[in-house]
Amino acid sequence: MPEALHGQNIASNEYEVWSRDQVERADAPPIGWIRFVAPGSESTTTKTDYMVIEFAPHVVLWSTTLDKDGKTVRSTNGRDLFKVNSIHRDSSGAVALPKTGESIENFGASSDRNGGAIRFDDIFALAKAPNSGTVTEVKDGMIRSTAQFIIGDSGGPVVMRGTGEWVGIVSGSDLNFVLGQWVNTSAKNILDNLNPRNVTGSGFTPIDRESNAPTADPACPSSLC
Repeated sequence: MPEALHGQNIASNEYEVWSRDQVERADAPPIGWIRFVAPGSESTTTKTDYMVIEFAPHVVLWSTTLDKDGKTVRSTNGRDLFKVNSIHRDSSGAVALPKTGESIENFGASSDRNGGAIRFDDIFALAKAPNSGTVTEVKDGMIRSTAQFIIGDSGGPVVMRGTGEWVGIVSGSDLNFVLGQWVNTSAKNILDNLNPRNVTGSGFTPIDRESNAPTADPACPSSLC
């Protein structure tokens, strides 16, 4: 999508989106269409690094995350499924930021495909999906933590560990070795920017539906549970 169109609402179906396993199928329909790319998303200093995709009518959604092999993903706590089925909110119901010291976890597609590898892109990082860590700083709606990710994970979901509460998306890394190099755009920043414009995606809330989801793999072998 041309950078000149960033920041504009796209009504046409010109910019199609496919899932990774459909790329080699010439007859595969797109899973959706790009409707918006936030301006400055190519910048390392933006506070609203996100895009909006409208899914095609044939796409079936559920809240459980699947890995590259189509298996259900467990939270890093080892018990719960890694889900994205609600938005992290405070006691008043407002979209909230995590607090310093709280635990978050992310799921990155590139880390999933390169699981267990030590990667050096801009910085050293362990390719692991999901990956968890501690929030070390929240500034201008950006969430810095020790939850690692690698190039290609951008846009992956970030949730409060073990809860399914969406708190942000993977954004980028820097060389802050004191507070942690891994920075995420908060759900609050995204929704504060998106909702008032009354466009496709405004009023977004994650799907909380499991009736169409694959059967969850056990947390451990039956002989050990």
